[in-house]
Amino acid sequence: MKELPKRILSGVAILAVTAAGVLINEYLYALFVTAVAVLATVEYYRMAVPGRFLKEKICIILAEAFVLLSQYPVFDVIEYAFLLSPLLVAVSLLLLIFDGAKKPVLDANLFFPLLYILIPLYSSIVLTYSQAGYYTPLRVAPIIAVAWIADIGAYCFGMAFGQRPNSKKLAPALSPHKSWAGVLGSIIFALLSTFLCWLIFKLPIHTEANDVEDLSLIAWMGLGLFIAVFGTLGDLFESLIKRHFGVKDSSHLIPGHGGILDRFDDLLFIFPASAIYYSFFVIL
Repeated sequence: MKELPKRILSGVAILAVTAAGVLINEYLYALFVTAVAVLATVEYYRMAVPGRFLKEKICIILAEAFVLLSQYPVFDVIEYAFLLSPLLVAVSLLLLIFDGAKKPVLDANLFFPLLYILIPLYSSIVLTYSQAGYYTPLRVAPIIAVAWIADIGAYCFGMAFGQRPNSKKLAPALSPHKSWAGVLGSIIFALLSTFLCWLIFKLPIHTEANDVEDLSLIAWMGLGLFIAVFGTLGDLFESLIKRHFGVKDSSHLIPGHGGILDRFDDLLFIFPASAIYYSFFVIL
C-alpha cells in the first residue's frame, strides 16, 4: 500500500504525457513513438545483452528511429532516412562479424527489438493516418485508453477474486499473481469502455479527418475483445522475457510501474492486432 500513491502519481504523469503525445499534433506523436521505441529498446538490451555490443546496439536504435520518423509527412527533411535503416542494420551485422573477440558470439537478442518493438510501434503509425492522409489521433487514442482501462479491470478483478486459495492462475510459471479472474476483469472493462466509445462517437461531433465513427457497435465490441486478449498476451510475453533474464522490472524509470516496457508491453501486441482488425472495417 505504501507504493500506491507513488504508482497513482506516476500513472497520471504517464497518462498526461501519452495524451499530449497522441492528441496535440502529429509532430509530437512522431517524437513520442520514437522516444518509446528508443527507451524500450534500451531497456530490452539492459535485460538481454548487458555490457556488450555498444556500437551494434546504437546502429539498431538509430535504424528504429529513422524508420519511425521517416513515416511522418511532417518530417519531409528526413523522408529518405528510411533508406538508412537497412544500411544501419547491415553495419551492425558487419560489426558483429568483425567483433574481434577470441570467441565469436552470435546473439539474436541484438535484433529482436526490430520485431518486438519496431513493428508494433510502426503499426501504431499506420493506425493514425487515414486513406486520405489525414492525421487521425482518434483512431489510436481509444485503443490506448481501452488497453489501460482493461489493465485496471484485470488488476481490480485479480486482487478481488484471483488471490483466493482456490482461484485459477493464468500462467503461474511466468507470473504467480495473474489469474483467470484478472482476464475476465480485463474483458469486462474493455467491453464496457468500447461501448462507451461507441456512444461518444455517435454524438453529433464530426471532423473531416475522423473516420472511427464508422465502426458499428459490434465492431467496437470486437475491438474491445481483441484489446483484452492481445493485451493479456503482451503482458505475459514480457513476463516471459523478464523471467528468462531474471529481472523483476525492465527498469526503474517510472516509479511504481517499472520501465517503459512494463507500461507499454500490452500495446506492443495490441497495436498490430488492432491495425489488422481495423483493416476489416475501415480502409487504412
